[in-house]
Amino acid sequence: MSWDYLQNQQTWNSIRSKIKALVSRQPNYTSLEAEDLLHEAMTKLLERPDRIIKQPDAYLRSMVLNMMRDAQRVKQYRELGSEDEIWQSLQDPTPLQDEILEIRQQIEVLCSKYKQLSKYNRTILEMSRIDGLTHKEIAKCMNISVSAVEKHIAKALKILSSD
Repeated sequence: MSWDYLQNQQTWNSIRSKIKALVSRQPNYTSLEAEDLLHEAMTKLLERPDRIIKQPDAYLRSMVLNMMRDAQRVKQYRELGSEDEIWQSLQDPTPLQDEILEIRQQIEVLCSKYKQLSKYNRTILEMSRIDGLTHKEIAKCMNISVSAVEKHIAKALKILSSD
């Protein structure tokens, strides 16, 4: 395509109206954005004067469509969030096999320690941690002082947390 071809006002108006119609049919594009895309495409085209283009209308149309696709990709990428968010969304939340094995071993150790607790300590601990009773309520149910409840819970937790 030569510069002379573009200088012809009738040719330019024809190309311009076709490109504007193409862009205007797309959702989320205004007439001004169509003009911007066309001018950007023309600028890119004129930066390469050594190139001979047999069908300038089709070439400009393809350039504008490609620029619209690129803009849509950028928009979608930005909507996804940061790279960290993207990677986190792609990660499988299922624990790895070695993590599962480690957790099972920890549960076995905790169960064996739980079995070491006296029935009395176990009952008080369950009333506190599982049933959600206050120390005062436990003391009243067990007929002991609040201080004794606190001591039994402390003793049970010490046994459970020991190595």
